[in-house]
Amino acid sequence: MKLAEDLGLNRSDTVYTDVSYHWESSTNPGSSLFNGHLRIYVVQTKKSEYKMDYDFGYYAGYYDTWVFDAWSGEFIERKKVESR
Repeated sequence: MKLAEDLGLNRSDTVYTDVSYHWESSTNPGSSLFNGHLRIYVVQTKKSEYKMDYDFGYYAGYYDTWVFDAWSGEFIERKKVESR
């Protein structure tokens, strides 16, 4: 969390922040035994709103995600994701 704060994460009581581990599969595996990377995702909800799509209603969420290497703690990338 501290590394993500240094990279722009804003902590407050009104914004939900979650930390989780994710396995990212490699697109070009070098070995059949080890075919990806373990990553730490720090995800912060930026905005959530109710939308209508024809007769279907849903909540659209907007997230900022900071991705770190699980073993070294090195910062990999920052993503802005829209989920539906």
